[in-house]
Amino acid sequence: MNVSRSGYYKWLNCKGTIHNYKKNHSRAFNKLHENYTIKRSMSRVGTPTDNPVIESLNGWIKAELYKDFKIHQVEDIGIAINDYVKYYNTQRLAYSLHYKNPVQYLN
Repeated sequence: MNVSRSGYYKWLNCKGTIHNYKKNHSRAFNKLHENYTIKRSMSRVGTPTDNPVIESLNGWIKAELYKDFKIHQVEDIGIAINDYVKYYNTQRLAYSLHYKNPVQYLN
């Protein structure tokens, strides 16, 4: 089994955290991940309260991809997620960021 590396290498050298569920990742991902300094956070399967922030983000993405981006087929999801990340970072205003998008807030 191969790990898709298209977007993975772009952020490998940044310091950050990957959150996933225990036993919900491939051996290929584990092997590829060993060489980098990314902190891994794991929660128990079926316990969304272990990481409510990411669960909220996942909920927003699912709702907005379906409703606003008109995603109804599995084949369209990869492209839509990339488009959504660009939209989220550059256009979507957030109350918690004083009605700025993340790029505006950080600049």
